[in-house]
Amino acid sequence: FFSTLMAEAAHVLFAEGKYTGAIKQYTALIKADTCTAVHLCNRALCYLSLNMGNKALKDADEALKLDPNCGVAHVRKAEAYV
Repeated sequence: FFSTLMAEAAHVLFAEGKYTGAIKQYTALIKADTCTAVHLCNRALCYLSLNMGNKALKDADEALKLDPNCGVAHVRKAEAYV
C-alpha cells in the first residue's frame, strides 16, 4: 500500500514537471525493495526530461536486468542515446 502511494506521488510530480521531486520518489521506491522495471523506466524518463542521459541509460539497463522483455526499457535506452 505504501509503495502505491509513493508511486502515485511520483506520477503527480512528474505530471507537474517536478522531475527532481519525482526522481526522489522513484528512488525511495527502488531503495524500499519494491523496485520494478517500471519504476526504473519512470525514473529514467525523469532523467531524460532533465537531459541526464547517462543516468537514464543506467536505469534502463537495470530495468532490462529485471525484465529483459520490458519494451519501455528498450525505448528509454534508445532515447538515452539520442
